[in-house]
Amino acid sequence: PDMVKNQILFIPESRGDELISFYRSCSLFVYPSVAEGFGIPPLEAAALRVPVICANTTSMGDFSFLGDGLFNPDSLDELKKKIIEKLNNKEPLDYTIQEIVRSRYTWKSAAEKFSGLVFRNN
Repeated sequence: PDMVKNQILFIPESRGDELISFYRSCSLFVYPSVAEGFGIPPLEAAALRVPVICANTTSMGDFSFLGDGLFNPDSLDELKKKIIEKLNNKEPLDYTIQEIVRSRYTWKSAAEKFSGLVFRNN
């Protein structure tokens, strides 16, 4: 247990190039949030081809492109299993996942969807 604690880095806040460096240097991005509004951090990691596992709750359950990277955050056993599986799989995230994230989740597409909703409802 103490050895594992020494291998996990908790970063309270980071921005810009430093954040990108952290993402690119990690072996696995784990996001066990049970009450997340949208889930931007897993998308950022996936856009940088970092293997991602995240909770299947809230909107992150819609991230079907992560395949087996979704898990039930109420199951510690499932979380452990996913971490071990992903760390043992040394292949980087598939380019198709990176492209899905980069094309589907842009400020432009968000603005277009939002403006369509606003104008349709008025």
